[in-house]
Amino acid sequence: MRKVIIILILLLVGTYLTCTKQKQVFRSEPKIEYYPLRVGNYWEYGDNSNMYEYHLRKEIVEFCLLQEGLGVYKARYLSSHSYSKDTVEHKEEWFSYQALIGNEIREFSDLSDLGQYEILLRFPLQVGSSWKEPSKQMDSVWIFSIFIDSVVAVENVITPAGEFDDCFKISSGMGGFDFMQSEKWFKPQVGFVKFTNGLGPLEYSLVDYKIMK
Repeated sequence: MRKVIIILILLLVGTYLTCTKQKQVFRSEPKIEYYPLRVGNYWEYGDNSNMYEYHLRKEIVEFCLLQEGLGVYKARYLSSHSYSKDTVEHKEEWFSYQALIGNEIREFSDLSDLGQYEILLRFPLQVGSSWKEPSKQMDSVWIFSIFIDSVVAVENVITPAGEFDDCFKISSGMGGFDFMQSEKWFKPQVGFVKFTNGLGPLEYSLVDYKIMK
């Protein structure tokens, strides 16, 4: 009986440490006015290039508290695309984890190694600021990043979801390689409202979104 009680206590403690509901813990709220991380938020994007049908949905599905005391938000991505109306639609689903750490919004693909991440934003956002993407380790081999994100302008953006004023335009590239250049527009309190793909003339705009109050 004592062993059963101990096991139950360990399970309860483990559950609390690994996934605490957002209503109980608000570890990532200080920058909520800039990058809205909250369970229930979602963003839907569509392709404006007319090359093929493409849709992407991102939604925040869960808030977790790690043993390190770090609060992270679990994001679910759903994408679908087809090259024409007559072709079969291809669908994909994947998950990531996002958190505010210091002055950065970081995205992790795997919580087993918090040293592997991408920087979505670095505050404060202002024209002229920039940051370098961190290096990553793949199969025991370090891949040193040469991608640099730079805030290059503040622009108004019109999308199917509405018109957004004073969006930060962020350019990402390898420096001198135009074919790898990509851009994204970020609206405080809303999120990314438009972005382009550096591998082709593809442009994705916000078509619908929901921000929880």
